[in-house]
Amino acid sequence: MAVAVTLAVASFSLSAAQQKSPPLILKHADELQTNLDEENTITNLYGNIWFVHGDLSLKSQRAVWYQSAEQVVLLGNVELEDSTRTLNAERVVYYQKSGKAVATGEVRLLERKDKVLISGQKGEYDKEKKYAIFTESPKLVVRPEQSESSLTVTSKRMEYYKEDEIGIASDSVVITKGKLRANCQKATWYNRQDLIILSGSPNAKQDQDEVLGDSMQLYIVDNKLQRIEVIGNAKASQKLYDSSTASFNESFLTSQKVIFHFQDEKVKEVTAVNQATSLYIPSSEDTLDLTKNETSGDTIQIFIDSSQVKRVLVKGGAQGRYFFIPQESKRDTLPAEDTVFYNASYIDYNVEKSMIALTGGSSLKLGNLTLSSSAIEYNVKDEILTASGKAKESAAETLLADTPVLNDGREDITGQRMVYDLKTRQGKIETGKTKFEKGFYYGKRFYKIGEDEFLASKGEFTTCDLDEPHFHFSSSRMKLITEDKVIAKPVVLHIGEVPIAGLPFYVFPIKPGRHSGFLTFDVGNFTGVNRFIRNLGYYWALSDYMDLETALDIYEEQGVVIKGNYRYAIRHLLSGQIWGSFKRDSEWDLATYTKSVNYRWDLNFSHNQEISPSTKLAGSGTFISDNSYYRDFNLNPVERRNRVLRSQLNLSQRWSGAGGSLALEQQHNLDLQTKTYTLPAFNFNKFSAPIIPPKTKEGETGKWFNYIYYTFNSTWRNFILVAKDTAGVDSTKKFLTAEHSGSINFNQKVLGFLNFGPRVSFREAWYYILKSNQSTSAGVLTENPARAGSVNFNLTTSTNLYGTFPITAFGLAGMRHTLTPSVGFTYQPESNRHRELRQFTGVGPAASEVQTMSFSAANVVHLKTKSERKIELFNLNFSSGYNFLAPARELDFLRTSLRSKAIPNLDLQFISTHDFYDPSGTDLNLLGPRLRDFAVTTNFSWQKKTKKTNEPLPADTEYTKPREGLKFSVSHRYSENKTLGAFSKVHWLNFSTEFWATKNWKIGYQARYDVATEQMAEQAVEIYRDLHCWEGRISWIPSGFREGFYFRINIKALPEIKFEKGGSGLGTPFY
Repeated sequence: MAVAVTLAVASFSLSAAQQKSPPLILKHADELQTNLDEENTITNLYGNIWFVHGDLSLKSQRAVWYQSAEQVVLLGNVELEDSTRTLNAERVVYYQKSGKAVATGEVRLLERKDKVLISGQKGEYDKEKKYAIFTESPKLVVRPEQSESSLTVTSKRMEYYKEDEIGIASDSVVITKGKLRANCQKATWYNRQDLIILSGSPNAKQDQDEVLGDSMQLYIVDNKLQRIEVIGNAKASQKLYDSSTASFNESFLTSQKVIFHFQDEKVKEVTAVNQATSLYIPSSEDTLDLTKNETSGDTIQIFIDSSQVKRVLVKGGAQGRYFFIPQESKRDTLPAEDTVFYNASYIDYNVEKSMIALTGGSSLKLGNLTLSSSAIEYNVKDEILTASGKAKESAAETLLADTPVLNDGREDITGQRMVYDLKTRQGKIETGKTKFEKGFYYGKRFYKIGEDEFLASKGEFTTCDLDEPHFHFSSSRMKLITEDKVIAKPVVLHIGEVPIAGLPFYVFPIKPGRHSGFLTFDVGNFTGVNRFIRNLGYYWALSDYMDLETALDIYEEQGVVIKGNYRYAIRHLLSGQIWGSFKRDSEWDLATYTKSVNYRWDLNFSHNQEISPSTKLAGSGTFISDNSYYRDFNLNPVERRNRVLRSQLNLSQRWSGAGGSLALEQQHNLDLQTKTYTLPAFNFNKFSAPIIPPKTKEGETGKWFNYIYYTFNSTWRNFILVAKDTAGVDSTKKFLTAEHSGSINFNQKVLGFLNFGPRVSFREAWYYILKSNQSTSAGVLTENPARAGSVNFNLTTSTNLYGTFPITAFGLAGMRHTLTPSVGFTYQPESNRHRELRQFTGVGPAASEVQTMSFSAANVVHLKTKSERKIELFNLNFSSGYNFLAPARELDFLRTSLRSKAIPNLDLQFISTHDFYDPSGTDLNLLGPRLRDFAVTTNFSWQKKTKKTNEPLPADTEYTKPREGLKFSVSHRYSENKTLGAFSKVHWLNFSTEFWATKNWKIGYQARYDVATEQMAEQAVEIYRDLHCWEGRISWIPSGFREGFYFRINIKALPEIKFEKGGSGLGTPFY
């Protein structure tokens, strides 16, 4: 624009100072005085002074003319004028030779050609740099004669570059034009481009509108504002007056770039580019009707007419939120605001018609309702959704793609076209399909008649997800109640398109998660228990915190077993369950014609409770009627082999540095027929802590005495043993004991390499033996307190020795060997006090004197690769000891262990024991110790991982699913033991594998082979076939207690619809 041209005195200088400067001519002065000296001629001029320099006229009331210096100072009503401009000031210093002029005091420059007025307190121009500057409150006015539409610029400094026609205003810049006011720290004029660029926190305001950003560009053509571009962190707000409601429509906009287009200096269009967001709040007479719309996308266009937003277009990754007050909100209560979330490739919001149109990958969400489709229209006023697919022309017909999918937070409903009324929560779906908990439902038309209810005409149900399902149920009328059931009548089962069976009506349960219902039962045949039906029962979901399961196991020969399982759980507080079974056996004595009844049962419980973060209660228990109950009715091999039943209840408390517990315990040995009770057991444990804690800051080390640590432990028991002797008479043992132990240890490093650890410990036991038949037979003193104790002294030393070997072959950087030798000495004086009580209770310290030495050597060998990866090659450990008080065989066994996991998937272990003495124990052989026992164990496991794929399966499978790879494991153990002339050997081999033979056939096999006896101890085969929506399974156990086979085929999602068969022919289909 022409603003910059007139910035400074530059124009005067260019016309007055030419390549060859003309003389400065004094035309008139009322009075003059000349002072002549050797260096300069100074002339003082007074009254109506008039100079002429070329085409430039210079006038003032007083002047000082330095003729030798070619400089004149003009004072009082100064006026410089040429053909196009006029400068007025209180004082002007004019340099004749350079053409430089400096004006001060009420400086006023009028650019008559461009109709620009510049004023200020000081103006200066440099001819050589062609640079002009105005300071001290400069002000620029374009077209001052048009006061309402003139452009005004104020700042603290103004500059102008003549050649580039660029002007700069800086420091507290204010630009005004009509109602527009802009502020910034710097404004740059580009005269040729009709452009002003604002920087330094620019902002602009017009009426109720405001915009700000990192920089701003104003385009003014013919003194009219055409466009404003805000670049970088652009933010804009508008308040547009709505005369119909006498209120304002508010609009907020943010993006990286915002462009305002003006017509007659009023905003007509706003375009936001790059990460654009918009918030529009229309005016409303009633706050209950208050709405607002948030939108974001790559580009947002807002069209405005008559101060009203008429249309909003959002392009590229568009998404938004529409807030509104539902019409059904009560007028006399605080209204609840609803929110519609929407996104699409393109959004068109027509404000006048109250319509939001979404196109391309569209979705809309209100509460738990979600609608996705190619195109969606939302009538804001009537709250009606309309969704349809995108038409795709083919040679035969017009097809629809991206058809609507409606989800109410639980299930999807698909159709070709949907209309849904948000106010009534009712809608219509043409050619609909929906998926509920266990399957898919089809209908020629779907009608949503309530929050959780649908009606379907000509409906179908299946759990198969293919377009042409393997099976389905058809019905002319269906009613769907979400998360509950589907009622259909009549119902026909189709395999493919062939009808197989029919019912007048059927109810399909579709409750998700935990809900009451009948259990899926099993039918089979295993040797030992003959044919059976197991798990025939019902599950009760009593509440969110507990449930109950009751069932029957029916055996062909053994009869009926009643089972129950009660579970409870409150998150972060407690959980547990009580389960068990009951069986009533009766038997007739044909000799006496009498019937005997025997009740058999088992009862189990588990409980875990967090009373507080430091207090916990835990318990578990198993109780049984007789020792053969599990062998007769439990098919779990682990539980069948468990012959020791344990029950306990434990309350534990933890404090800072210590812990305690109170427990009740019972142990029942089914084979020995013994029961032990601990009623109760109390334990207190003080964790290891320094006797004198260090008083050091973080990162500092303490004194040597700060590393002396102590521990303490105390355990109290009330013990009862009940057993049966050989005559079947109860034999009991009862006693109370308290056992205390503590230690003081001090670990230090001596000489920088030797680990030195002395330790002193004590152990003491208190006894109180109650009178019983076992105490009498043992001859111990009863009902009399007693105590026994001992002290133990221990010293251990160890160090680490390192050796490295440079190995550079095979990608290796070297090998490292770490040797840790350790020597320990233990001394304990003899304590013969109450030996008989130690033997009777099994509690208390050792009585004999102890003087022993232990020594060991631990070896670790690592390999290091050139890529800095460490590989542990193997661990090799040796240990032995020496008993100074032993009458013979003072030197202990040499124990060796070797383990290596260097080879991936392979674990190798070797352990052995050597005796330094011959069998008689007299001859010592240090160099050739005798092998007592050894064991070699090898474990190899491998799994081939397969990538997930969605490629179609072969034609005979019709099912797509990622499969796990091959699983394979082999374990082998061989051991020998030679003790007291006896020889024993254990040699077995375990093998298991599981793999998918094809995309649908999975085979599993496991076996245990006793190599020593050359017999197969256990083996099982399982074959599984995936039949898409069906599945089949065959289990075969060739030998053993569970010998037999089991076959089953069922619908995956409806396992109660099945066919199964056991080894002897039991098994019928259940539909």
